[in-house]
Amino acid sequence: MIRTFIAIAALLTSPAAALAKPAAKKPPKVMPLNMFEGAYRFTSTDFNSVTRKPVCTETWTFTKGKLAVESGQEQMTKTFRTIRDRTGDWLAAKTLSSNGKPDCTGNVTTAIDPRESRIYLLPMNSGDFQICPPPSKTADGIPLIGGCYGSLRRIANSDHIF
Repeated sequence: MIRTFIAIAALLTSPAAALAKPAAKKPPKVMPLNMFEGAYRFTSTDFNSVTRKPVCTETWTFTKGKLAVESGQEQMTKTFRTIRDRTGDWLAAKTLSSNGKPDCTGNVTTAIDPRESRIYLLPMNSGDFQICPPPSKTADGIPLIGGCYGSLRRIANSDHIF
């Protein structure tokens, strides 16, 4: 028993242990881009109280790192990447261009923001995704996901190409 203790103490105080570097942080895992190849329908969670239809419906077409968004009369082109980190899955996108026409809510993009934006992807059992703001945390550190903007569903047999 004493020999084991001495061996462990010697190992812990050896020069090799003192020189050991702490483990490097791992970069975020990247989800495969082809996971989002094709066309998807975004449907907002907000509904019109009169028509009982979603306030906004868009078509998002993903092709090899490019994203085309058709929203109302607006057509946007973006680059995108997917990221998986300790909080979950994210869609990160940068807007490249807009035709400057009103989107499904009537808003017009007047200036292109060069910064990357991120939305949280909450996978559902159906294969759809809820599109949400970043999760907050409870006092216990448990992720709290809420206030999602809408859902993203693959359009059947979509071979929409840019």
